[in-house]
Formats: sequence, C-alpha cells, structure tokens
Amino acid sequence: MTRDTDVNLGLRDRAHVARDNRADAFLSIHFNGDENSSIQGTETWVYTGTQTTAASYRLAELVQAETLQRTRYRDRGIRANNFGVLNPANHSLSTAACLVEISFITNEPDETRLADENYRLRLAEGLAIALYDCVTQRFQLLETRELISGKEGEAPTVDVDG
Repeated sequence: MTRDTDVNLGLRDRAHVARDNRADAFLSIHFNGDENSSIQGTETWVYTGTQTTAASYRLAELVQAETLQRTRYRDRGIRANNFGVLNPANHSLSTAACLVEISFITNEPDETRLADENYRLRLAEGLAIALYDCVTQRFQLLETRELISGKEGEAPTVDVDG
C-alpha cells in the first residue's frame, strides 16, 4: 500500500514506494469519469514505450479479466499511454505495473453499486487474485530459472496503490 489514510501522494511518490520496496507488482486502482454519464466499462493501462515489460502486460491481462468478471461491464480493453505513475523510470525494471479504471463513477447505477460493501469486497478479491496470480507465475518462472542456474531467489512482494 502506498497510503493508509486519505492523504494523496503524487504519482511519482506512489511509484517510488514500490521501487523502494522492490515490489514485484504495482497496481494503481482508479475510477474513471466522463461528462457523458451513460458511458461505462472497465479498462486497464500499461506504460507506452520500449521499457514496458511482458510482466506488466501479463498483470494488466489478469487485472482486466478479474475485474470484468466482477463488474460485468463492457471490456474497454488493455490500453497503453504515458501515465506518470506507470513510467518505468520511476519503478524498478523488474516491477510489473498497470493501472485499472474499474468503472465510470459518473455513471449513476455504478455509483450506487459502489455503495454496496459486498460489491467492493468482490472487486478487491478480484484484484487480489490477479496480483497473486501474476506474482506467483513470475516467481515460478524464477524458480525454474534458478533450478537451471543453481541460484536462490527472494520471495515475491506486491505493492498496491489505492
């Protein structure tokens, strides 16, 4: 977690929490908005650029799938842009990083759904599963490489930005 109170850290500072703790995964959790209140959907973002890793795309795929399973909203896809919080220059290159826009809070039915604690818990569960699956898959790959090379690794860590 980059924070445990309602004090907003800047985007670079959020990324640096993950970098400084050598997190294996970084997930920035957001709710979208639009002037058109009928727009709805779930989208997940990765950073545009050559430094974006396959692990970031894999994390984005897992987050998108788990979130869609719970929201049942339109799949707005995995997208790429130069979000500051996802900039690889602010992270360790070994950190998988993505940003999820769970839904559009400007959509009145979704705002109502978000007031339901059980719905929020299902969303959190989906994000936790995606993070766990991503880190576990990466750690299993590292273990396989270590068996071949004979090197011991460290346990994976996860950092969640919310």
